[in-house]
Amino acid sequence: MKTKKDRNKFYFMRSFYEAVETLANKDKSKMYEAIIKYSFEEDYVPEFKGTLATVWLLIKPVLDNSFKQYKNGSQNNANR
Repeated sequence: MKTKKDRNKFYFMRSFYEAVETLANKDKSKMYEAIIKYSFEEDYVPEFKGTLATVWLLIKPVLDNSFKQYKNGSQNNANR
């Protein structure tokens, strides 16, 4: 079975970038790190509050769907 640690890449949308760029400078790196760690590490779950939590709630389903497609061997843009 494919795991997150087996991945070499993940799907990153422009909307992620646009959402993260609205955050305060001190929070941007936290969100980028969360996106990357969540995409490549099995047990990583960020714990955010406030605006960071809101942004994360919008990004997480896309990352989850991308990983689901990867596990299923889908040949769409998320896995190329």
